[in-house]
Amino acid sequence: PSDGWAISWGAGEVFHYNGFSWALVYDFTYGEIHSVWATNNSNLWVAGNEICPPGKGRNDVWHWNGSTWASYNATIIYDVEGTSGTDVWFAGHYGQIYHWNGIEFSKMNSTTTEDIMKIYFIDSSDGWAVGDGGVILRYH
Repeated sequence: PSDGWAISWGAGEVFHYNGFSWALVYDFTYGEIHSVWATNNSNLWVAGNEICPPGKGRNDVWHWNGSTWASYNATIIYDVEGTSGTDVWFAGHYGQIYHWNGIEFSKMNSTTTEDIMKIYFIDSSDGWAVGDGGVILRYH
């Protein structure tokens, strides 16, 4: 692979792999990063608990567009996954699920109050989420 992203879970570091080596590219000054997802260097999502890029306020979801960070209000987020830059899903605390459609960041309906630890979408209309207490959710 020639492009990859990684985090130091629970710390504030985001790393990028360019096909040859890993490099620290973002060092958040506060909070716990739980997940990162990107389509390219200009579309990076970072999620966690009260994370804070240098010079910004605390929030749980941040998006890098290649030049600036934007924040989105959510509860503690454990996982972020997407099928494209306009179809990104977030799983979190108390069963909360959020969706980015390229324009809006929206809270979705959820049938559980258990923490959702992992979310995965096959395409924009077919996805799964799993969490504490044996919770398995399907979106279709």
